[in-house]
Amino acid sequence: MTQVDRLRAKGIRGKGIKIAIVDSGIDYKHPLLGGCFGKGCLVSFGADLVGDFYTGHNTPIRDDDPLDCDGHGTHVAGIVAARRNPLGFTGAAPDVKLGAYRILGCKGSVSNDLIAAAFLEAFEAGANIITMSISGPKGWNSRSLSSIVRRIVRQGVPCLLSAGNAGPEGQFYASASANGHHAAAVAAYETVVTPVLQTLATYWTESRPTSPRQPGCSGILGHLLRCPRIRSKPRVFTCIVGVPNAWGVSMPLFATSWDPVVGDDACESLPDSTPNLRNFIVLVRNGGCIQSRKAKNIAAKGAKYMILVSEKDDGIESPDSTDCGEHLKAVAMVNSTMGLTWIRSLASGAKLFVQVSDTRHGGKIVNKQNSPMGGAVSRATTWGPTFDMEFEPQFGAPGRQILSTYPVSKGGFAILSGASMACPLVAAIYALIYEARRGRADPFFIKDLVASTAKPQRLNLGHGFLDYLAPVSNQGSGIVQAYDAAFATSLASPSSLSFNDTDNAPSNLKFTLSNKSKIAIKYTLGSRPAVTVYTLAKDSIYPMRSNDLVSAYPTLSFTRNGVPVRRFTLQPGGRAVIEVKAHPPRYLDARRLPLWSGYLTINGTNGSALSLAYQGLIGSLRSAVVLAPDQAWIFTPLLANAFRKEPDDTTFLVPAPGTSQPEDINPAVNFNLALGSPLICVYIVPVEGEQEAAPIGQHALFPQTWVSRGNTWKDWDGKLNTGAYVPPGRYIMVVKALRIYGDRRKEEDWDTAKTQPFILQYK
Repeated sequence: MTQVDRLRAKGIRGKGIKIAIVDSGIDYKHPLLGGCFGKGCLVSFGADLVGDFYTGHNTPIRDDDPLDCDGHGTHVAGIVAARRNPLGFTGAAPDVKLGAYRILGCKGSVSNDLIAAAFLEAFEAGANIITMSISGPKGWNSRSLSSIVRRIVRQGVPCLLSAGNAGPEGQFYASASANGHHAAAVAAYETVVTPVLQTLATYWTESRPTSPRQPGCSGILGHLLRCPRIRSKPRVFTCIVGVPNAWGVSMPLFATSWDPVVGDDACESLPDSTPNLRNFIVLVRNGGCIQSRKAKNIAAKGAKYMILVSEKDDGIESPDSTDCGEHLKAVAMVNSTMGLTWIRSLASGAKLFVQVSDTRHGGKIVNKQNSPMGGAVSRATTWGPTFDMEFEPQFGAPGRQILSTYPVSKGGFAILSGASMACPLVAAIYALIYEARRGRADPFFIKDLVASTAKPQRLNLGHGFLDYLAPVSNQGSGIVQAYDAAFATSLASPSSLSFNDTDNAPSNLKFTLSNKSKIAIKYTLGSRPAVTVYTLAKDSIYPMRSNDLVSAYPTLSFTRNGVPVRRFTLQPGGRAVIEVKAHPPRYLDARRLPLWSGYLTINGTNGSALSLAYQGLIGSLRSAVVLAPDQAWIFTPLLANAFRKEPDDTTFLVPAPGTSQPEDINPAVNFNLALGSPLICVYIVPVEGEQEAAPIGQHALFPQTWVSRGNTWKDWDGKLNTGAYVPPGRYIMVVKALRIYGDRRKEEDWDTAKTQPFILQYK
C-alpha cells in the first residue's frame, strides 16, 4: 500500500537515522527491539519523564529508564524497527536507531508541559525525526505545544503526530498536538489484508463414568464417591488472541452463563454466588457491551484470563480488547460453535480444561482480505481542518489491525488499530526517504514531497467505494507512497492550498513546480474534486456527527505569468510558478458552512503524477455562533452526574479560602461550544434577586485561549484570577466566547451564555 517493500528491495533500511518516539516508553528488553538500552542498542537514547505511577494528575518522578509498562509505545516502536521474527514481519526501517521518551505511566494521561519537555529533549539529543501517537481534540494552531513543535520543525527536525481517532465527531475536530504549522498529522487507512494472531490451544474434559462397572469402581456407592474421572483426549482448537495476550497457561474453564444466546453476558456485576475466578479461564459471550466492561466485571471476582465467544463462526477478528489490560493478563476469542460445545459440556456436569500456548512460541499469523473497506481511510480517523482553515491531516498510512511488538510481560505481540499505528509507519518512511535521497532532511521539503506523491482514495462509508474522492478534511493528501517520494524529480511546493472561508478567500494562490530530472518534461494540470461536506446540521449551530455529503464540486483555473495555462514544458533544472483560482460549488446553504475540496493534478510525460490537496469553505466562520445563550451551567463534577445541571440556587459548601485540595468535589462551570473559540472569559457576577451586579472578576482559570468545541468544565473554590476569593453569596457566571476570526474589541464578535444562580458558602 505504501511502497515500503520497493525501497526495502533496494536495500534501503533507514541506516544512520535517529527516530525519537514520544509515548509510553519502549520494552527494549523485547528480543525484536534489540534486548537492551543505550549505546550500541536499537533503543539507544531516551528518558523516562514520569515514572510508573504517574497518572496525569500527580507529580511525575523522572529517571533514565524508559521501560514501557503500558504497551502502546512498544507497539509503535515495532512498526518502525522490529527485527525479523518467526511471525514473518519486520519494522519498516529496521536499521534506524530509536529514542524512547516516556511521558505516560502504566495508566493515565499526560500534561502538555511534559509532552513539550519530551519533544525538546528529543531535539537536544539529536533526533532526526520525532514521532508521537498521542492526541486529543483542539482544532487550533496557536497554542503552546503547537508552537514548540513548530519551532523544532523550523530547526530542521520533522515532527509527525497522529491525527486522532475521533471520526464520529465530525469536521473541525483536529488533533491538539498536530496543529503546529509544518508538523504533519497522519490519518489511518484500512489495511488491504487484515492479520489475526492465532496460537496453539487444546482442551479436554473430565467427567464421571456413566456405569458402575467402570474399572476402579465398586458398586453404586463406589460409582458415586470413589470412581475416578475419565479424561478425554486433548483436542486442538483455533484461538485468536487479543490484547493483552500473556497466555502460556492451563486452567479449568468457567462460563459466566450457560445460555448459548445470552445477549449481555458479564455486562453487569457477576452474582454473589460466583466463585473466586483466580484459577479459572473465564468464558464470556461477546456482545451487549464493550469488552473492557466484561473484563472489569470478571476481574472483580479474581479472573485474570478471558476467552470471548464470537457471535459468528467465520471471519472473526482479533478481540477489540485493548482496554482489558487494566484488569486481565490475557484475552482471546473462539468462534460460536466452539463456545457452544464448551457450554454444553459444562452444563452436562463435565469439568473442562483449556491450555493456551504463549504466542511468542506457538503463535502464527493468518491474513484475511479486508473487504469491502481495504484501502479506504478509516472511519475512526479524526476530521479536520483546523478552525483557521489549515490542513489536517496531511496524509495517511495503514493503521487498522496492525501487527507489532508488545511488552514481553503482556504476550510479546499485539494487533492494534488507530492513527497511532499509522503515524510511526510514516516516520519510518521518512527515514527511508532520507537514506534514499542521501540525507536531504529539510522538514518542509520532505513534507511537500510525501504529500504531493501521496495517492488520494475514494470515499468508503463501510459498504464499498463510492464514485468520488474522500474529502481532504478526512484523508489529507492520501496514502503515502514511499518509493515515489524517494525518487521523485518533479517537485511541487507548497503541497496544499487553503482558500479559507468566503470572508477571507484569496483571489488566487500559487505553487512552484520544479524539474530536477535530466530531461525536458511536459506537464498537464487538472483537478479531481472530492465530495463536499456540510459542517453544521440543518437549522443548527452544531457540527454533524454523521457528515452530510453533497454532490457539488469546485473547479480550478490556472495561469502562468498572467496567461491561462493547462500544459507547459520545463527544461532540466527549470521551474514555473502557477497561479490557481478556485471556483467553489454553487447553490449550497452557506449557513451550514459547506467545506469543499479536491486535488490539483500534475501529470508529466516522464510518468510522474503529483497532486496538491486544496480546500475552501462557503460561508463566514466569523458569523458562525460558537456558544448558545443556554449552554453554560453549574454542576457537581461526579461521574454519576454526567454534566447534569444543578437546580437554581443550589448551595455549594467549599473549603475555606486557600485550603482546597485536588480531591475535593467543588462546583464546576461547564460550557458547550458549538465551534472552537480563540478566547473564553468567565466572569463572576453577584446576584441580588433578579438584579445582576457588575462582575467582580474572572474565574481563577480564565481567560483561556484556543478552546476546542464541545464541553469544557472547570471546578471552582471561590478563587478569582487575581488570587483573591469572593465573599459568600449568590452568584452567576457569565461565559463569553470570541468567535472564529473575531475582533475581541467588538462586542458583536462575542457570544454570551449565563449559568443559573447558585449560592457559595465556605466551610
